[in-house]
Amino acid sequence: MIVVTGGHGFIGSHVVNRLIKRGKEVVVVDIKGEPSFHIEGKYEFVKKSITDDDVKEIVLNSEGVIHLAAISNVPECEVDTARAFEVNAVATYQLYKYAGKKPFVFASSASVYGNREICSEDDCPEPLSVYGVTKLSAELLINATILRYFNVYGEGQSYRTKAVIPSFFYSILTKKRVIVYGDGNQTRDFIYVGDVVDATIKAFEKNVRGTFNIGTGKETSIIQLLSHIKSIVGREFDIEFKPQRKGDIKRSVADITKSKRILDFSPKTDLKEGLRRTYKWFLSNL
Repeated sequence: MIVVTGGHGFIGSHVVNRLIKRGKEVVVVDIKGEPSFHIEGKYEFVKKSITDDDVKEIVLNSEGVIHLAAISNVPECEVDTARAFEVNAVATYQLYKYAGKKPFVFASSASVYGNREICSEDDCPEPLSVYGVTKLSAELLINATILRYFNVYGEGQSYRTKAVIPSFFYSILTKKRVIVYGDGNQTRDFIYVGDVVDATIKAFEKNVRGTFNIGTGKETSIIQLLSHIKSIVGREFDIEFKPQRKGDIKRSVADITKSKRILDFSPKTDLKEGLRRTYKWFLSNL
């Protein structure tokens, strides 16, 4: 039995789906009652916070943990810093201790790098947000499999998360305009959720301790992203440029050499194809 914390979240629901398809028994620990993306098949759901003491017994009786639960909303972390550290760092450490020598995969974030352009696992992290600091703090507390996810997108991701791709789709469909902060030449490494699931499950099965970037190794500017989106939605929309926000970085792309070599990870989904799948889901669930 595999424990997936945050298994009802965007990435988590896809991970749970894949594990069930592979015949695994899964226990989801989450405070969210319904999955972000439909889960097909049977699994056990425990509605609890990862900070609850009862989670210990669940982990002790498992074969390992895929730990995705977190306070991932950046502004929320800034407002309640103590709670952010309690959930993202302290609870991660407790779960890790409960797991002992069992496989333990921790979902970290590219936000730990801060204002770096090409991000390598050997770089010295310099997070710019409380969220990034909490993720880095958790990394320093554990000796496990640490996956630094870059800009994940796909079916089940809500525009309410403020993630750029669902936000753009929502704005185009409802307001016929999008807001771009900065000049639009800033780049990100967008990776489709299905590829992230591949990496996460491979990491769990290999049980290799260490830190790994999970991205595509390709950077896409916001202007290029909008061009792809325009060709998919097939409608006109306005672009409103606003001043760059404090803390926004200019370039971000993952060096995935280590993940390819050790995890045998290679992203397969082209950005345009991933966007098409995401938009199709978005139209049915707006």
